[in-house]
Amino acid sequence: MNHSVKETQRLRLVCLCSLLCIFTGCQTKMTARQAQRDLKQLVDTATPVFEHDHIALLHCGNFADHAKIQQCITQTQRAVDIWFSSKPRDYTTRLLIFSPDEPLGKQLAKEMGSSSHVAGNTEARTHTILISGYPSQEDFWATLRHELTHDAMLRHFDTVEQLPPFWLTEGMATVFEVPAYADGKPAINPKRLDRFKIICNNQKLNVLPLITRESNTRSSSNDYAQAWGLTYFLMRQHSADMRRYLAMYQQRTFENTQHQSQFDDCFVQQQSHAQLMSQLSRWCSLQMTPR
Repeated sequence: MNHSVKETQRLRLVCLCSLLCIFTGCQTKMTARQAQRDLKQLVDTATPVFEHDHIALLHCGNFADHAKIQQCITQTQRAVDIWFSSKPRDYTTRLLIFSPDEPLGKQLAKEMGSSSHVAGNTEARTHTILISGYPSQEDFWATLRHELTHDAMLRHFDTVEQLPPFWLTEGMATVFEVPAYADGKPAINPKRLDRFKIICNNQKLNVLPLITRESNTRSSSNDYAQAWGLTYFLMRQHSADMRRYLAMYQQRTFENTQHQSQFDDCFVQQQSHAQLMSQLSRWCSLQMTPR
């Protein structure tokens, strides 16, 4: 009898937990849908705070310095343009910056899995950039430059489908999280270099899977660090090949199975993948983190 009562209580508890999970899931979906509606209304009704270099700032809820935002826009677009022979497409991208204290900022950080209140996302098809963070956080400015780089890069391709694989779209975005030099050469990104050195020192360097990964794939911090390392290395050591690689993707859309051969044609050539990885690892060991 006692066993039957305990079993009944256990089943009731299981049902209650299941209902709670369903209710919580429904609440989460409702919150996300409401956030989407609020965002659409804001985008549709907002008057630009300013328009600068093809970017219209529609909202700035964290009181970030407008002059510094404009500087990031200009620096990033120029840094990216240097790597292309074509002129960027002319259209207006909508930029919305939220404080993590605002509901939409909080929702963005949650959706992007950010624990630091800093988050960013670029909607390539609608030309919309969303950023959340406090201006006192250095990661906020790095994230702003990261997303602006995605937008600046997209302007050199006719369609989203033409974008290069993950290693370069995210690699270039992480490279320009810090301002480039006046001549367009990328500067060291201390945060990414530190992580990249750990990967190399632990002999876990493996960038080959990233070469065929699609550009819109979410990945780990190690993947981003390796994408940064490979992109920075090729920009500095094989700049002509990098420009040729980008030009190939501007001309046509490649299937996922073709990414490897395109990479090999430009960067591997007469050597092996192992030799290229050895060069990359050796280069990493010689880099010093700016302090």
